[in-house]
Amino acid sequence: MGGVPTRSRKPMLNATGEPALGWIKTMREARGLSLRQLGQRLGVQGNSVHVAERREQSGGISLYQLQRIAAALDCDLFYAFVPRRPGKRPAQAATTVEAPAALAE
Repeated sequence: MGGVPTRSRKPMLNATGEPALGWIKTMREARGLSLRQLGQRLGVQGNSVHVAERREQSGGISLYQLQRIAAALDCDLFYAFVPRRPGKRPAQAATTVEAPAALAE
């Protein structure tokens, strides 16, 4: 059967629900930006963006760098710890913040 050839692509999401290509590359491409264009927004060369994309995929990128790139992509960055087992709650004191007495009046 003839037809349009298809390219083999990585799955969209990995086992943890994150983009298989990483958040940076996925959002850059969704915004229609080239490596060079995102680099210009960050004040770096396009190759530096490519290196950041690779570091994100390998887990070697800093939180600071992710924050800068998210801002350049006009995105918010969320960083969270999510319990692996439901029902395991942190100590109540760590999850509750009391308002100062002056606000209660």
